[in-house]
Amino acid sequence: MVQIDRRRGASHDDSRPAFLSSWDGGGGPSASSYGLLPSSASSLANFFKKIPLSVLAMTFAAFAIGVHLGYERGIGASLLEFELESLGHPLSSSSSLPAPVHRSLSTSELLGEFSKARRNVRRKLNAEYGHYSGVIFDKIMLNRRIITSTDESRGRLRRRILTKIVRARMAVEESEREREAAEAKFGREAVEGRTAIPDRERVKFAWVTAGDSSAAGWGNEPYRDYTSVLHDTVHEAFASLGVEFEARNLAMGDDADGRTSSAPAPAYPGVELSLCMESVYGPDDVDVLSHDFSGSGSFSPPASRRAALWSSRAAVHPSRPALLTLTSSSSPRWSAFQSMDGKGTASILMDDQLLDGMLTPRLADAGDASRDHDSLTPPLKNFVCGGRREGTGPCDDVGRRFACEVEQGAGQVCLAEKFGVAMQDCADPRAQAIWNRGWKEHLLRGRLLGSYLLEVTHEALIELDELRHPPKKTKKVAGKAHSYYDEDQAAASYESILRQLEAREEVDKFLFESSPPAYGAWDADADALAEIAPEMLFRRRGICMTGLGLGAVASSPGLRRGRDQEEERERSLLGEEEGGDPGAAATSDADSAANVVGGEGEEEELRLEFDPAQSMPCRDDASSSRRGFFQVKEGEGWRYIDLPDGLASSDGGGETPLRGSEGGGGRMIVVCFQSYSTQEENLQSLGGGLDSMKLAHGNIVAEVNGAKAIGSREVDGCHWLERGEGGGLMWDPAPDVPPSSSAGAEAEADDGLGRFRVRFRVDEPGAYIRISSIGVF
Repeated sequence: MVQIDRRRGASHDDSRPAFLSSWDGGGGPSASSYGLLPSSASSLANFFKKIPLSVLAMTFAAFAIGVHLGYERGIGASLLEFELESLGHPLSSSSSLPAPVHRSLSTSELLGEFSKARRNVRRKLNAEYGHYSGVIFDKIMLNRRIITSTDESRGRLRRRILTKIVRARMAVEESEREREAAEAKFGREAVEGRTAIPDRERVKFAWVTAGDSSAAGWGNEPYRDYTSVLHDTVHEAFASLGVEFEARNLAMGDDADGRTSSAPAPAYPGVELSLCMESVYGPDDVDVLSHDFSGSGSFSPPASRRAALWSSRAAVHPSRPALLTLTSSSSPRWSAFQSMDGKGTASILMDDQLLDGMLTPRLADAGDASRDHDSLTPPLKNFVCGGRREGTGPCDDVGRRFACEVEQGAGQVCLAEKFGVAMQDCADPRAQAIWNRGWKEHLLRGRLLGSYLLEVTHEALIELDELRHPPKKTKKVAGKAHSYYDEDQAAASYESILRQLEAREEVDKFLFESSPPAYGAWDADADALAEIAPEMLFRRRGICMTGLGLGAVASSPGLRRGRDQEEERERSLLGEEEGGDPGAAATSDADSAANVVGGEGEEEELRLEFDPAQSMPCRDDASSSRRGFFQVKEGEGWRYIDLPDGLASSDGGGETPLRGSEGGGGRMIVVCFQSYSTQEENLQSLGGGLDSMKLAHGNIVAEVNGAKAIGSREVDGCHWLERGEGGGLMWDPAPDVPPSSSAGAEAEADDGLGRFRVRFRVDEPGAYIRISSIGVF
């Protein structure tokens, strides 16, 4: 339908939203048609003649200052500002990353470089979302409604970004001082081109995504998950500030991802991911840790207590990352995260409820015949069906994880394009699970999160500019007060600014450590928890050997010698030890280890394994599931792992004792695993895992430093091993074990901390166990 614009006799298509029609680049009303600009060349000349010269000069000066400083004032960018880029793929990406800026820049120049990078982001958004980009990425809606937090939490995230920028600038200044000294000693020509900052001094900002199969991007092409899109959105802008942006997607599938839609929904991730957080998500240098388990038990009662534990354990992480959760503002999980705001931890929400309520209605619905769907860009075409993105809405079907197609088949058009052309030939039904997000949803969320992060970074640069300049002074001229900078005052150094920022961080850290833990949030397993102690569950750091997250990539990320032991094992097997006899080396290690623990029969080190049924659908890499396990089968004898009694130092200076070790008292050994029977056609859990009965009756045998476990205390699927002879749950470390493939050659040096050798044997005919994590606390 075409209607007449009576102001100028122009016409436009009213199938476009009214607030977008003015941006129509083809046939829509122009700026001159509204009387904003003259319509001919002669009138243009007269138009400028009427403007006083002083006004023109002031306008030009203001424009030049704005370009120089790079300050963005929230002016919406239209399609007329930028030339549209071709959309050959839903995600415009580059195979090469821009090198971080490693040269000295003033804060004004930094703002300028950053603004240029943001303009490139805006071009991407315009190319991907066309006329709708201004609506989707509206700053007020995005920064105050869809992604929200208190001012304190936003300030903590801003401070973290600012700290990285300051460290990057300090590294640049140090590099330039070294270059000047080298030039003075050897001459400029000798050192030209040698200005790169050493790798150890490069500054990184790390985003880590924790979540389920939907967050992991199951069903989509590689690098089409929103974490990868986030990286694509912001890495150039961060590089312009000398900071390398790193995005790690460590979300993973679960056991129910391989089942049919009639299977019960999986349990919400509980104790294991919380206790082993450093090993699963990284031991240090995590700046933002996002929590996205929206497809796993969103409405189950345990969600609030598990979220309370997860967020509390995240605050114990050495990096003290900012926390961002993707859920609705009415969810009990957000209440748990929100409570951390008053404990010195940044807590931010991406509100799914407002994303549905505020953004979705503004997009073109595939069922609305009045819209011109042919003009929509691929990320928007057939994206909304029946008033729901991807044609999927909430329902009461637990087997579908509370996600169902909208009524009367209205979502079929959107569902047919959900996972992209490249994945249509994927025969694995898990790829098409309705609860997993498609590429359009991942693209939208990644761009929204990236835009939010860039806005907070811009605020950090403004704050840096204020901190760098000395306080303004005022003086009266002709009775009026004027502010000015005293040029005799030196700008604040980056070192002094860093000290201020670190002091504020110490205040927040003290606030958390002095706040009472949310013990009451865990309203289950009261008897077991009374023996374990809530303090251990919520606050005590430990070490885990895990097959989850980073553990699926590195064999033992939580251990100091994790990678060394793999290299040692490979050298031993290949005969690269001194003497060149691989058999002798292997036999020697095995014999010495067996003699120490005094066990019967052969024993071998636990090895990380993967189940193709748990891997990402239609991916070649089995470890893509980010879920590995350590398996022990009946008849195979003992399988062991060595755990140190100390935490790895982040500066490479060795290990420090676990908290509380000074006075002895022992440690707790935690095992998180499932027990399966090979005689079942479908892999069914035996008794829900390792229970006290199986340990007591010898179906499964567990030992710690040669002492037998007689039972366990279970909390949410993880088991605290019980020691015999009245030892309770506490185990004493043994002296450092002799060199073996697990302990590595460095074990020869006694650090006084001791080790725990934990080993398992399965005696139940036809059975085996799969262990996902083993920890010492």
